[in-house]
Amino acid sequence: MTPFAPADAIARAALPQKRKQPRIVNRWYLTLYLRHQPRWTLWLGAATIGFSLVSSALDLFEQRRQFSLWIVAALVGWTLASLLKDVIATRRSIEEASGGRLQPLPAEDMAHFLEAVALPPELLEAGYRKCFGGHAVDVLKRTRFAGCSVYSPEVSRLLRERSARGLPVARFEPAPGAQRWPALGRWVGRWSPALARGAWNFPLWAVPELSRRLQIPVVSALPAYTSGRLANEQKLRLCDDLTPAGLRGDPVLHVQRTDYLSDLVTGHITGIEVLDAAGHPMFDGVSTGFKRSARSDELRPLAQSSTSGQLGVSVMALGVSRAAAGEAQGHLYFVGQSLLSLASGGMLAPSGSGSLDWSDYTEAGDRFIEMGMLREMLEETWVGNWSSLTGRRGLSIVVTGHARMLHRGGKPEFYGLAVMPRGGDEHGVDDSEYEYSTETSAVRLPALSAQGLRDTVSTVMARHASNLSHPLFMALHFLDALAAEDPGLFEGMVAHALAAAPGSAPVSGLR
Repeated sequence: MTPFAPADAIARAALPQKRKQPRIVNRWYLTLYLRHQPRWTLWLGAATIGFSLVSSALDLFEQRRQFSLWIVAALVGWTLASLLKDVIATRRSIEEASGGRLQPLPAEDMAHFLEAVALPPELLEAGYRKCFGGHAVDVLKRTRFAGCSVYSPEVSRLLRERSARGLPVARFEPAPGAQRWPALGRWVGRWSPALARGAWNFPLWAVPELSRRLQIPVVSALPAYTSGRLANEQKLRLCDDLTPAGLRGDPVLHVQRTDYLSDLVTGHITGIEVLDAAGHPMFDGVSTGFKRSARSDELRPLAQSSTSGQLGVSVMALGVSRAAAGEAQGHLYFVGQSLLSLASGGMLAPSGSGSLDWSDYTEAGDRFIEMGMLREMLEETWVGNWSSLTGRRGLSIVVTGHARMLHRGGKPEFYGLAVMPRGGDEHGVDDSEYEYSTETSAVRLPALSAQGLRDTVSTVMARHASNLSHPLFMALHFLDALAAEDPGLFEGMVAHALAAAPGSAPVSGLR
C-alpha cells in the first residue's frame, strides 16, 4: 500500500494561470510560418549594424549625410526585396499544395492496423501492453474507431508511488541540441530558472522535410482551418520512454519545444493517406511514428520517432463535500466535447484533457505535468476565478499512469486524479473553452470509498460505452487500477480533502 504525504504534494505543486489567446492560423500566418523562418530578420539586423559602423566611419570625413541615405536605401531595398521574393514563393507553394487530398483509412482497416502493430523490444521488456477501449476519430472527423494505447502497469505503479510521496514524475531537462546556447541557459538558470526555460533559448523541433511538405494539404483540409478556428500553440515534445528502471532513483526525462502544427502533420494524421493535387501519394499515414517492414509495423521509441511527441495530460477530478446531514459524499466530473474538438469531438471526456503548453514547463519546471492537469481541469469544469478553487485547503493530485496512443503515432499522455473540497453543483466551463466543451456533469459515487469509486467507473463505462472517448477510457482504466491496487492512497486523499471541506472537523480517516 502506498503511503500518502499530502503536505509535500500540496506545498510543491505549482498553481496554474490562465493561458493567453493563441494565434489563429490563416493564410498569412502560414505564409510567415512556412517561409525560411526568420532569415530576413537576421539580414535586417546585420544591415542595421553595418550601417551604423559605416556611418560612424564616414562621419570622420564629414560625408555622413550624403552617403548614409544611399546606404539606407540600398540596405532596406535589398532586405524588402528578399522578403517579398520569399513571401511570393511561399504563397505560390501554398496555392499549389492546397489541392492535395486526405484519405482516412476505413474503421476496419484502422482497427486491423492497430491490432497488428508490434512493440519495440525496449517497451516489451518494460512490460508495455496494448489497451483498446473508448473511441477515437480522425482529424477530418469522418471515421470513428476504437482507440488504442500501450502502457506498463509497473510504470503506472511507480508514478503513483512518486506522486504520493510528493515527488514529481522526474527531473525534466533539455534534450541534447534542444537549446541554442546551453552555457548561457545554465548561467541564467542560476538567477531565474523560469527565464532559463523560456522559448528564447529553445528553437522549435525541426519537423522532418516530408512532414513540412504536408502542412499545406493537411491544414487546408481541416474544418477548423476553413472555419477560422485553428490555432497554433507552443507545446512540449517528450524525447524518452518511461521504463521501470528509468523511474527508480533520480529519473531524468528530456524535452524539446514543439508546436501544435507539427503534431498535426506527424502524429495526428496517423492512419490518413495524403495525396498531392495530381493524385500522387505523399504520405502513407504510418511512417512517422512506426517502423515499416514486410512483416509488421513497429512502434518507434520516442527517442527515434519522427512525430512531434506532443505531451498531453488527462485528469479526473473528484470533489468531496458534506451533505446538510453531515454525510460525506463525492462527485466525479465529466466533460461533453463539442464537435469542434479535433481529438474527441462529440464524445464524453475526462474532467480535463489536452496537450501541455511550453509555458507550463516555463512556469512550473519539474511540476509542469501536475500544473498542466490542474489547468486543463479548471478550463473545462470551472467557471469564475480559479483561485477560488485552487486556494482551498485539501487539494491534492496524483499521477495515476502513463501511456502512448497508437492511433496518434505513439503520442505520450499522462493520467491523473485530483481530489479537492468541492460540491457536486460546482462545475461549469471556462470562457476560454466554451466553444470546445459543451457541458460538464457530476456523477455521485454510491459510497465515498475505493470500492465506491470502482463501482462508479464500471457504471460510467457501461452506460456511456457508445460515446466514451479514448482519453476518458484510459483515465478511468488507471483510476480503477488505483482504487484496486492502492485503496489506502485513494482514501488518504479523500480524507485529506474531507478534513478541509466546510463543516468538517479534522479527521484521520473516512466517515
